[in-house]
Amino acid sequence: FVSGQVPPYLHSEFDIEDKAAYGDMETQTRGVLLRIQQKLKNAGFELADIVKMHAFLVAEQVHGNRPDLEGFGRAY
Repeated sequence: FVSGQVPPYLHSEFDIEDKAAYGDMETQTRGVLLRIQQKLKNAGFELADIVKMHAFLVAEQVHGNRPDLEGFGRAY
């Protein structure tokens, strides 16, 4: 069971509370999937073993206050 994964803090020139510190939606998605993949690997599993995944996306002002579904899809 893997739960509560968030994107890694990538840009130290930004405050940890600033969305820019985590990159765009595609970068965030890739970061989260890599974290999940590592946790699964440590437990002897792989991404193909996932039965169900829920993703909660945050709206972005640059996308009209909607989640960047295209960016998410490119990474997913």
